[in-house]
Amino acid sequence: MPYYTTRLWIGTPPQKFALIVDTGSTVTYVPCSNCDQCGRHQDPKFQPDLSSTYKPVKCNIDCICDSDREQCVYERQYAEMSTSSGVLGQDIVSFGNQSELEPQRAVFGCENVETGDLYSQHADGIMGLGRGDLSIVDQLADKGVISDSFSLCYGGMDIGGGAMVLGDISAPSDMVFAHSDPDRSPYYNINLKEIHVAGKQLPLDPSIFDGKHGTVLDSGTTYAYLPEAAFMAFKKAV
Repeated sequence: MPYYTTRLWIGTPPQKFALIVDTGSTVTYVPCSNCDQCGRHQDPKFQPDLSSTYKPVKCNIDCICDSDREQCVYERQYAEMSTSSGVLGQDIVSFGNQSELEPQRAVFGCENVETGDLYSQHADGIMGLGRGDLSIVDQLADKGVISDSFSLCYGGMDIGGGAMVLGDISAPSDMVFAHSDPDRSPYYNINLKEIHVAGKQLPLDPSIFDGKHGTVLDSGTTYAYLPEAAFMAFKKAV
C-alpha cells in the first residue's frame, strides 16, 4: 500500500524510524524490542534499554492500564481492520537535522502486537497527527513549542518529497479554507456539498453527507468512502 512517511528519531542516543503520516489517528508508535508479533520493517525495533532518557508511563487515571496496574497501554484499530497495541513510554523525540525544532520529550507507543496491513508494511509505524492528548501535535502545542497547527504538502507518490510543517505558516493570499468542526467529530472534517464528474454536478441531496463525522480528511489511508447513494451516482456517472 502506498503511503507518505516522515522520519522520527527517538531516545538518547537517537534511534531512527520511518512513520506513516496519519491525520486520522492520534498515537505515534514504533515496534518495541520485545514485540513477538511485529513484522519485518525497514528499521530495527526500538530498544528502550539502550536509551538513557526512556521512561515508562506509569498507570494513572488518564490512561488505560495493563493487567498489573503498573503501566499505561494503548490499543488502536484502523478502518481496514489492522490493529496495533502496546505500552506507552516517554522519551526525547526529534525530526532530524532538517528541522528547526529542538528535540522534545514526548509520549509514544512501544508496540507489542500488530496485525493486518500494519504487520506487512515496510514503514516502521505511524505518526498520529489527529486531535487528542497523545497526538504529537497536541503534545508539542501544549508545551508551547509550536502553535496549535500543522500543514502537509505532498510531492506526489511517483516522485516523493513534500514537506510537513509543525506550527503555523503565512498562508498564500489566494488559499481557500474550509471549516472543520471540532465539536462534531474528533477527526478533521469538512462539509461536503457537491460532487462533479467531468464538470457535471451529480444529482445528490447535500444532506446525505451529514453523517456523524462529516467528511473526514485522512492522510493515512488510500481509501475514499462515500454514502451508498453518492457512490451509486458516482459509479453511474463514470
